[in-house]
Amino acid sequence: MPHLSVLLLEGPPLAYHMAASLAQTPHVVVHCLSDEKSFAHLSRYFTSFLLHERFAEPVDLLALVKKVVVRTGAKVVLPVSERSTRWLNQHRSALEEFVAVPPLPSLETFEIVSDKRRLWEFQRDHGLSGAPTVYAVGARTRNAFENSSLEYPLLLKPSVGQASEGIMLIKTADELAVWKQSAGDDRREYIAQKYIPGRDIDCSLLSQDGEIVVHTVQQHASAESGATLEVFSGGEALEAVRPLIRTIGYSGIAHIDMRQDAADGGFTIVDFNPRFWASLFSSTCAGVNFPYLWCQLALKQPVAQPTFERIHHYSSSATLRHWVQRILHPLRVRPEFKWKNSSLPSALADPLPLLAKAGAQLRRAIQSNRLTL
Repeated sequence: MPHLSVLLLEGPPLAYHMAASLAQTPHVVVHCLSDEKSFAHLSRYFTSFLLHERFAEPVDLLALVKKVVVRTGAKVVLPVSERSTRWLNQHRSALEEFVAVPPLPSLETFEIVSDKRRLWEFQRDHGLSGAPTVYAVGARTRNAFENSSLEYPLLLKPSVGQASEGIMLIKTADELAVWKQSAGDDRREYIAQKYIPGRDIDCSLLSQDGEIVVHTVQQHASAESGATLEVFSGGEALEAVRPLIRTIGYSGIAHIDMRQDAADGGFTIVDFNPRFWASLFSSTCAGVNFPYLWCQLALKQPVAQPTFERIHHYSSSATLRHWVQRILHPLRVRPEFKWKNSSLPSALADPLPLLAKAGAQLRRAIQSNRLTL
């Protein structure tokens, strides 16, 4: 069977998770072109990890991508982050002359879903479910939060951001006043959303022209299970995101954050991430290899619908804790543990990045202690 060569544009940490997933499919080789160096370049999941300087002119990067595609024989180029998604979209026509590009959202759609304020406005204007939101720009206009109809507690978030950066739970008007005072001359746009008591639940998906091709749903596993996540398919969580995907005509990869209301069980979309996510490998363990399926769509190949049951996924650390607990408490009832639902085998098969990272952390800790002493 001929191998599939894939080029990932931009690097760690998400590129590592993508490469680890792609490596689960036989005959796939992965190359990475990044302007950021990290321990990921030591991974055996990358056939090559190429570093480049951040260019001022996009045409320079385009020429470099073409050079790398020719050298590696890459058939598909996949974006890793929001930045590379935007770049691929802007240069799609030129790229498609020498490499396949996967389905991506239009630039307008991409800008809407990447901005929490614009996403809320789109949901509101189209009668879709979304957390009630108000917004203000800069410290001097943040009295908009005080004059809004939102009730405490509320969540303050930068309108554009990722990985929970800058998100704060504000419980009282006094806490809001303290935050405003500490903000100083910060001119970023912030939004305030109604805080929904309940639990987090996420839907990961690959769609084309507004139709969801494959998906997984995930939530934090119960403490009793010892697992990291529960991963499953279908249900009300999927139906909660389908209207937004169809209405906006979304194409590509997405990870959508929701809250399930403790009072009525309803689902509310609170964030939309048009990129891969840190827990990607849990979906791969469940049988949905999103990066590989995205490659199939790029190559215009048919995508078979994966089928799987609800699984408990164990991170590497959760796997170790599980076996320690089994030794200490052998009679305790637990969900059935399956090695194929754990990240540890993949980590053990590729130990160098973790060992290098652990070594760097140890050196920093030693240096910090020396400075303290």
